Amino acid sequence: MKIIFSAVFLLFSFVVFANNQQKRTEEVDDFKPHMLFHENKGCPTNSGCTEEMGKSYQKWIDTLARVHKKKDSHLILENLRKSIGVPIDIWIAEKASEEKNLIYWESPCRQHNLEGQEKIGIGVAMAKDIGSLLPLEKEKKIFLRRLYRMKGEKLVSYFSLRDENPLYLNGDKLVFQRSVEGHYYGLSINQKGALQIEPSQTPASFPQSIECPSDFVEKMKAIELPKNLYAGVYCQKTWNKENKKLETILVGWSCN
Repeated sequence: MKIIFSAVFLLFSFVVFANNQQKRTEEVDDFKPHMLFHENKGCPTNSGCTEEMGKSYQKWIDTLARVHKKKDSHLILENLRKSIGVPIDIWIAEKASEEKNLIYWESPCRQHNLEGQEKIGIGVAMAKDIGSLLPLEKEKKIFLRRLYRMKGEKLVSYFSLRDENPLYLNGDKLVFQRSVEGHYYGLSINQKGALQIEPSQTPASFPQSIECPSDFVEKMKAIELPKNLYAGVYCQKTWNKENKKLETILVGWSCN
């Protein structure tokens, strides 16, 4: 009797072990290398990011890595921008952290995490032009950074990137030197928010931080900035490739 009981027990233990091993094998088979960083392929580490957004972001990264050394890389990337958009750094309201077309992280900035007020996060949108993001800004789901240039007696606003100033100006365009995983490309934004991929170029003079002129400071007082978005403002001299002059721009700064 003891022998029969022992045999049944051993058989039962073997079946349980086999089932557990099968489950573990299935779990291993389901595991993919990208899951070390995010469950959705293409999504940055520790971000709120959908599978669809991860695919678009990964396609941009992969294409840039493949073509960045080619002479016509900006043309290839421009076609991709027209197709799926280009990464644009923005601020995101906490209530919009699960929007399917955004990548979201919590912000490390103190002014974005004040008690009693909705938190502001940082993130990325894939956009073909800035205009496509304006409905989200109108709903106060995202916040777009702006900088200001003097035109005649007026300060005129331009769309900018959350954590980056233009490397140079080209007439009415702000031109940024962008980098993703060590690969560079140029991106321009005009006053109306049109985006275009540009060849990477070095300006005749690099941007220089300066004390804001008094007329800038006075006119800035009349501009209502989003509450708690910026920690302050400063000015910068930036080369304009078109007229070959340094121009003063005024920008708001945050911790990122």
